[in-house]
Amino acid sequence: MTVNNTTTTTFWLRDEVKELERRTPLLPSQIKYLTERGHKVFVERSTERCARDEEYQAAGAELVPTGGWRTAPLDYVILGLKELPEDDKPLVHTHVYFAHCYKYQGGWRELLQRFDKGNGLLLDLEFLMDASGRRVAAFGRSAGFIGMAAGLKAWTHQQGSKEQPGPLSYYADSDALVADVRKDLTKAGRLPTVLVIGALGRCGKGAIDFAERAGLPAANITRWDLEETKVGGPFPQLANMTYLSTASTSLSPSPPSITRSSPRSPSVNCPSL
Repeated sequence: MTVNNTTTTTFWLRDEVKELERRTPLLPSQIKYLTERGHKVFVERSTERCARDEEYQAAGAELVPTGGWRTAPLDYVILGLKELPEDDKPLVHTHVYFAHCYKYQGGWRELLQRFDKGNGLLLDLEFLMDASGRRVAAFGRSAGFIGMAAGLKAWTHQQGSKEQPGPLSYYADSDALVADVRKDLTKAGRLPTVLVIGALGRCGKGAIDFAERAGLPAANITRWDLEETKVGGPFPQLANMTYLSTASTSLSPSPPSITRSSPRSPSVNCPSL
C-alpha cells in the first residue's frame, strides 16, 4: 500500500521475554507518528513493558495476544529490543532487534541458522548504518546515565559493605534514582574519581550528567574523547581512577585501555556495549 507516494509498512511490536526487561523500541508517541503516516501497528499485550497497553491503543495501535508474532503475515516487520525466545523454530519474518550474534556471543550460530532455515531477515539494531557509516540506532544519553548509576552503585557496595548486592530495581523517575545513589555514596564515606571515555558523545554526556547530579565535583570527573585516546592503550593514567565508564564502542579491534599488568584496575562499566 502507498500513501502520498510513500510505501507503508505493518509493524508488530512483540512482548519482551527477557527477565526484568521493561524497555521497548517503540513508545506510544511513536505509534502515533507511524499511524498518522499510513503505517499499521500491532502491539502485543504486556504486563512488563514500561508503557501501558492502553497508551498504545489510544495512540492508534491494535492490541494483540502475547506471542502472536509467530503467526503474523510474512510481510509484517517484527520489532523488539532484546533476544528472541531460544528454540529451533525457523524464523520467517523480518526482525528488528539487538540480536547479539555477530560478535560470536553464545548461541549465535543456532540463531542465524534459524533465519537461514526460515528465509527470514535480521536487521540488527547494533549494525544498522547510514550512508556515511554512522550507526542509526546507537545508544543515547539515557544509556550513559543509567550505566553510570549502575556502576556507582556497584562501586559503593565494594567499599566494605557486608550485605549481598541485590538486583537493580526500577525507579519512578531519574530524581528517585539519583537520590538512591546519593544515599549509597554517603554510606561509602567518600567519593570516587571517575573517567568517562567518549565524553563528547550522547552516551558519555549522559554518564557525566548522572555523576554531576549524584554529587561528584568537577575535579572527580575526567573527560576523555578521541583526542585523549587516539594514541591507543593501555593507559597508565587509569591507575589513579577508582571508576571507569566507557561510553564508546568500536567495530574494529583496538588496543585495550587496561591490561592484567596495569598497576591497578578500576571498576569498569561499559554502558554502550
